[in-house]
Amino acid sequence: MKWLVVLVVGAVLGASAMAVVRPGAEGDGEFGPEAVWKLGDEEIDKLFDCAGGADQAETRCALDVMDERGASQDAQAFFQHTHWFLQGFRESGTVDLGEVVTPWRANSNDDYLLLNGSPAVVFVEREAPPVAVFGQDPAYEPLRQAVNQTDDIPGEDDLVLWETDEFFEDVEREGRKIKFVFQWSLKDACHACSTGYLARVALEFAPDGTYLGAVPLNICWGGEGGEVERVEDGAPACPTPARSASR
Repeated sequence: MKWLVVLVVGAVLGASAMAVVRPGAEGDGEFGPEAVWKLGDEEIDKLFDCAGGADQAETRCALDVMDERGASQDAQAFFQHTHWFLQGFRESGTVDLGEVVTPWRANSNDDYLLLNGSPAVVFVEREAPPVAVFGQDPAYEPLRQAVNQTDDIPGEDDLVLWETDEFFEDVEREGRKIKFVFQWSLKDACHACSTGYLARVALEFAPDGTYLGAVPLNICWGGEGGEVERVEDGAPACPTPARSASR
C-alpha cells in the first residue's frame, strides 16, 4: 500500500520519544497482532490535525485519537515505541514482520519493521545499503551508464537505491541464519524516475534473533514503470513479492 499524499506537513514524527513496550499476549516486551490498528479515512483526517506542533504534543494528540477510535493498549504502546501505526503482522518464528504506515509523510507513507528480535525493532528503510555495494553485479555498470546519459545530477551518479521504496519478498532460513529478503527500487535520480530494476537485499538474523546486518544479493529486472526498457539482458526477473502481512 503506497499512498501518495499531496499535503506535506512540516515535521515528520521521529523515533526519539520512546516508551517501554507493554507486555502483551505474545510475551514480555513483544509485539503481536494485538498491536494492529487499521487506519481508515476518518482516522487519517483526525491524525492530520495532530501534525505541526512539538513532538510531545503530536504524540499526545495521536494517542488521544487512537483512544477515541478504539485502538488497543498494545496498538498505542506500539505507536509510542516506533511512531508508526501497525497495519499487518506476520509471525515468522524468532523474528516477526510488521507492516506499518504513517500519514505524516509525503509519497512514502508505508514501511516494514522487523520485530521481537534483538534489537526489538529494526526499521527496514534505515537498513537500505548504498547502491555502490552492487558494483560487481553484471547489471550494475550498464544500468549506471544508461541513467547517467541524461545527467540529471551533473557531476554525480544518477543511479540511486531509493531507501523508502522497498518490497518484502520472503523470509528464508539458510543454515542457522534467518534472512528477510527485500527488493529496493533503483531510480534515475528521482522518486518517480523508475529504471525497471530492483536491488535484492537480505537482512540477516542469528538463530537467537540477534540482528547481523544487511547483505546485498543481486540486481533483478522488475519491469516496474510500464514502458521502461531493459538496458541489458542478463539480470534475472525479480521474484514475486510476498503477500501483504495484513492479509
